[in-house]
Amino acid sequence: MQTSRLPSEYIREFDKYLRKTCLDRIKEISAEEDDTAHYAVEIDIIAMQNIAPDGCAALLHDPQTALPLLEEAIQNLQESFTDNPKANVHARVCHLPSTPAYLKQNISALRNRDVDKLLSLLGTITRTGSVMLREVTREYICSKCKNTIVVTGDISQRGAFAVPTRCPRSCPGTKFVPLDDVPPVCREYQEVKVQEKVQHLDVGSIPRSLIVILTDDLADTVKPGDDVVVSGILYRRWNKPLIVDSRSDVELMLVALHISSNNEKKSFLHQLTARNLILKSICPQIYGMYLLKMIVAMSLIGGVSYCDPSGSRIRGESHLLIVGDPGTAKSQILRYAAKISPRSVLTTGIGTTSAGLTVTAVREAGTGEWMLDAGALVLADGGVCCIDEFDGIKNHDRGAIHEAMEQQTLSVAKAGLVCTLDTRATVLAAVNPKGGKIYFGGDQLPITVGIASPLLSRFDVVLTLLDQKNEQWDRQLSSFILNGYEAPSMEKADKIWSTERLRQYLYYIKTDLKPKLSPNAQTLLSKYYTMERASALVRLAHSHARLMFRETATALDAVFAIAAVEASSDTHEVVGGMGALHAPFPENPRQEFEKYARFILGKLGLEDAGISFYEDDAPVDS
Repeated sequence: MQTSRLPSEYIREFDKYLRKTCLDRIKEISAEEDDTAHYAVEIDIIAMQNIAPDGCAALLHDPQTALPLLEEAIQNLQESFTDNPKANVHARVCHLPSTPAYLKQNISALRNRDVDKLLSLLGTITRTGSVMLREVTREYICSKCKNTIVVTGDISQRGAFAVPTRCPRSCPGTKFVPLDDVPPVCREYQEVKVQEKVQHLDVGSIPRSLIVILTDDLADTVKPGDDVVVSGILYRRWNKPLIVDSRSDVELMLVALHISSNNEKKSFLHQLTARNLILKSICPQIYGMYLLKMIVAMSLIGGVSYCDPSGSRIRGESHLLIVGDPGTAKSQILRYAAKISPRSVLTTGIGTTSAGLTVTAVREAGTGEWMLDAGALVLADGGVCCIDEFDGIKNHDRGAIHEAMEQQTLSVAKAGLVCTLDTRATVLAAVNPKGGKIYFGGDQLPITVGIASPLLSRFDVVLTLLDQKNEQWDRQLSSFILNGYEAPSMEKADKIWSTERLRQYLYYIKTDLKPKLSPNAQTLLSKYYTMERASALVRLAHSHARLMFRETATALDAVFAIAAVEASSDTHEVVGGMGALHAPFPENPRQEFEKYARFILGKLGLEDAGISFYEDDAPVDS
C-alpha cells in the first residue's frame, strides 16, 4: 500500500468500485429488517483491477490496512441512501489472481513471505470445531487519570487482548483494569482444519493441514469432506508465551475472508458418440476387461438419489466389490478410479480401524476442546472411497461402515459430541478370495470373500475375476504388451480420452443428468428383479443412461444393468461366453448387444412383448 496516498483517496477508489458492481447488493442489505445479523458483500478482485487498480493493489499487498478502509467505504455508501445503515456488513474478498503468488494449491508451498498477505488456498475440510463466541473489544480504564481505552482482541492469537502498558494521555499511570459494567461485544468464531488435496501432491508426499479461522457469517458454513477455496490473510500464531532460552511453538493459520465450494461445473463441448471409447479410456494400460471397466464406470457415475414420502433418502450411489485372484489388476483399477473422480480417498483395509474409516474425536492442543477428525468415508462425501484389501478390516471395525454405505450418513456419539455426518460416497472395494479359491453360488459368496452377508448385501455388484487358462487370451495380452500397450486392431481415430477430459465428462453427467425409467425399461426390470436387487437394478440402469448421455433410461440401459447384476451371481460367464477377466471389447458392439438382449428376453419370456432397444422412449413419471 502506497504510504504517500491518504486513506480518503483509497476510500474514494473503493467507492467507485462499489457503486459500479455492488450497489444492488448494498441496497438489498440496507432494506433488511434485522440490524444485528451479519451480511456479506462479495468483492471480486479481478473486477476491481479494471475499475479501481490502486485499491486492488492495496488489498493484495496490505490487506490489514486496506480492508478496514473498504468496509468504511461500504458503510459510507449505505449512509448515502438510508438513515439506518447496518453495522455488521463485511467485505468478502474472492477471485484472487490465479498465479502462484496468490493461489496456493499446496499448503507446503506457503512461505514466510506470505505472512500478512492476501491469498487463496485449495483444500479439503478434515475437521470442524464448535462455533464459539469471541469477545471482539474490551474497555480498560487507567487507574490514575480514569481515561478509557478500547482494546481489540488479536484474532491471530486466539482473541488475546494486549493490556496497555502506558496511558495514551501521557499520564504516569501504568495500571489498567477492565470495565465490568460495559457489556462485551462478541461475534461468532470457528476453527476448521483444511488439508491439501492428494491429487495435487507428488508420489510419496504426506498431505499437510492448516488451521483456518471462520468468523461471523462464515462460521458453520462448511463440514468435513467439503472441497473448498478459501481466501484470507495468513498469520503466525504463537501457541505458548515466549521464554528466553526456550524453543518457541509457532504455527501458520489463515483468517478467512471468503470460502466457497470448489465443485464448480467445467464446460464440456464434445458429446459422447461411442460408449466403448470412454470405457477404453478407463485404465488404458490394462488390456480388455470390457465388463469390469463398464461396471466400474457405472459405479462411479451412480444412479439418481431421491427422498421417499417419509423423507428418507434413497441412495443413488452404487457400491462395487471386486473379488479376484492375485495379479488380476484389482489395485490398478481402484487407483485409476480414484484418479478420475473429482473427490476421492484411496486406502487399504490392512491396519485400518473404524475411526480411520469414519471419524475420531481428538482434543485440540491449544484450547482443550474436543473436535471430530474426519475419516476416509466422510472425506469422500460426494465422491468415491476406494478400499483395497477390504477383507483386511477387522470384523469389529466393519460394523461401523454399515450405516455409511446404506443410509449414506454417519451417526456420531463421541466425547460428548453427538451429530450426523454425510457419507454420500461410492465404495469401490477389492479382496482376494479366501484360501485362494473362488466358490460360485449365492450361498458360497461369503465363504469366498470372508465378509458377512449383511455387509455384502450393501454392494450392488460383487464381480469375480477368475484367472483361468486361456491360450487365445494370453496371446492377445502378450501382443498388447509388446506393442507398447496399444491393441493392434485399435484405429488412430480411436484415441483414448485424457484423464482430465474423462474426469470432466463423468462429473458433468453425474451432476446434470437425472434420467427416469422408460416403460420398456420398467417392463424388463420388473420381470427380472429379485426383492434385494430391485434398487440396485434401478441405480445401474440410471448410471448406464447417464453414461450414454441420455435423460431417459431405456430398455438398452436395463439390459446392461441386468448384465452387471448377473456378473455377481453364479452365471459368471456373461459376455461372449468368457468371464469378466477375459472379456475383450467386442468388435461389433451392436451385434454383441442384440445377441445378449435376445438371450435375456428369451429367459424372461418377453420375446413377443414388442420391446424396442433403439427408439426413443418417453420416461415414466415417478
